[in-house]
Amino acid sequence: MNSDDTEIKIKSACEVKEHELIKFFEKFYPNRAKFLSKNWFWLNRSDFLNKQTPLVVIDHENVIGQAATIPLKIKIDGKTYSSGWFIDLIVDPKYRGKGIATKLEKNNMNYFEVCLGFPNEKSKPLLEKVGWKESPHSYMHYHLLNPFSTQLIPKFVPKFIRNILNYFYKIIPVITYSQYSADRADILLETITEKSNAKFKSLVSYDKNSAVPLRDDEYYNWRVINSPNVNKYRIVFLKNDPNISCIVKLDQRKENSFIDIMWISDLNRKKSILALVSSLALWALRNKYSYMRMYTSNSDLTEFIKKSLKIKIKTPPFIFFTNKPELLALSEKIIWNVDMFDSDFEWQV
Repeated sequence: MNSDDTEIKIKSACEVKEHELIKFFEKFYPNRAKFLSKNWFWLNRSDFLNKQTPLVVIDHENVIGQAATIPLKIKIDGKTYSSGWFIDLIVDPKYRGKGIATKLEKNNMNYFEVCLGFPNEKSKPLLEKVGWKESPHSYMHYHLLNPFSTQLIPKFVPKFIRNILNYFYKIIPVITYSQYSADRADILLETITEKSNAKFKSLVSYDKNSAVPLRDDEYYNWRVINSPNVNKYRIVFLKNDPNISCIVKLDQRKENSFIDIMWISDLNRKKSILALVSSLALWALRNKYSYMRMYTSNSDLTEFIKKSLKIKIKTPPFIFFTNKPELLALSEKIIWNVDMFDSDFEWQV
């Protein structure tokens, strides 16, 4: 590598020529380049910190790395702290081995009192080296509805065989979910409107002892109303249980359509959630969705749902970092309250 290290600098992506960012996205995120090129400013909530983030590394004018972040506020033990979800960390392989990624991440961490993330296998050891800790409670729920339409089956298997396998398999989820679901006519999926937003917000409730992102009106407007996926979002209600609701994303495709359960209004209502999820699963079956996903950091809810529905559970690593003395003392006892809406799982498919 002939590049002069003195020309390698860390700065805000907002200071970089946009065509250089797009070149970087196309090279390192080919599957998401189109989305990132159009929505990187929104995804990284860059106006929240006056365009100081996300951070990138440049060599002359070329972008060679980035530390993408979603800034927000978080409430822990009754106090509000500045926080950030660390969603993408990458450095061009030609520049690795120089400590650039570590320096980039440390610079990024300086903006926040509490740092949060779902690291991959490569970034997790790097973050743990600088003091990040892993929470033992992190659960991705998978509800398999038409599993033979998913990546579980090789593409060379003819479609008619997949359809036959799905036809016989769906007897299992129909029997399972019907035990807990509301009547077919009781489930309502409403588009994002002023009325449905107000109704959902009125149902939102949190355990006062949990650590939860501050989902105020500013957050809601950014994450829901101004989302590039807002037309895919629906707010789910049950006529026979007006105390529970959730926001979902309907990802409709030619094959392998799925539903993401993005935000549940009240995680303490386990029986109501079971009925809501079961009703949604049967609706999804009728509309030919392959599966549903739901992320939660709530271990009690996970155990209850798993025991009732026998679903598949994965445990993606959830890690956090803080230098605040009062939070370090609480770090082993913090009960996190995190949903899929809070990070970038929505685009990690």
